[in-house]
Amino acid sequence: MDISTQDEVPVIRDPKDFDASSGSRLERLIFNHRLTMIFISLVMSAFLGWHASKLEVNASFEKMIPQSHPYIKNFFDNKQALPSAGNAIRVAVESVDGDIFDKDYLLQLQKINDVLYLLPGVDRNWMRGLWTSSLRWTEVTEEGYRGGPVMPDGWDGSTEAMDQLRGNIGRANIIGSYISTDQKSSLIVVPLLDRDPATQKPLNYREFSESLEAQVRSLETDKVKIHIVGFAKVVGDLIDGLTQVGCDSLEFDRGVAHAGCAVARHLGSVRDGADAAIDLLGSRRRFLGVARHVAGGRALLGNRRGNG
Repeated sequence: MDISTQDEVPVIRDPKDFDASSGSRLERLIFNHRLTMIFISLVMSAFLGWHASKLEVNASFEKMIPQSHPYIKNFFDNKQALPSAGNAIRVAVESVDGDIFDKDYLLQLQKINDVLYLLPGVDRNWMRGLWTSSLRWTEVTEEGYRGGPVMPDGWDGSTEAMDQLRGNIGRANIIGSYISTDQKSSLIVVPLLDRDPATQKPLNYREFSESLEAQVRSLETDKVKIHIVGFAKVVGDLIDGLTQVGCDSLEFDRGVAHAGCAVARHLGSVRDGADAAIDLLGSRRRFLGVARHVAGGRALLGNRRGNG
């Protein structure tokens, strides 16, 4: 049964015999000016290719949040007054065997605090922890307001200094936020600047994450564990995981290298992609540590009453 509904279009072998006035306007524009269209396509390809070579991976914190949301707009309007509520990392320092009221633990916490304070890209004015003067206690007395830093001046690890520290923590009402409810760990909040003050370049999250691992994580001991979370650490771990994707660890014979390497790269991408996903979540160990820090208390990001 013949189901054809139109005659076959004759084949024109010689372009001279082709009717240049046939077809739609778009067809005539394209096919009657072939060289011009090819030239325009080449120019556009070269132009777009050159611009594509200038593209960079931008892990900007502000571009990762819904900027049109009214809450986010309100945050941007009051950004200068709320630096610790934006792009910041949080470092939970855990005492494995005892509580935070231990001289060795507090001295190690001081070292960690000093290293974080000196890292490039840290907004030092708004950094808060037990060893920063910005974390303060206040109280109302008959004479008026009284207050001071949570860490007593001249703290020497004596029994009297520990008792004074306990009292200041109670007055500051920071148990559940900066101090865990079981008093086995403390928190350091480290706000970050958008640009490195020294270079005026955007903060390099990969280098910052590597600095955290090399300078801060290295201060871990058998009695003190360090857990780090935050946007900068997540992005740094993700970038580090992505750079490991490849078949460098695979050893193939030369005869199967070309065929096997493509498959190996795919499998390696899946495997390293899973590793990167674990890094993206901060790893189970890190988040369990932070979860332990706030277990039974208020949320880690909220409730900063009484901290000045």
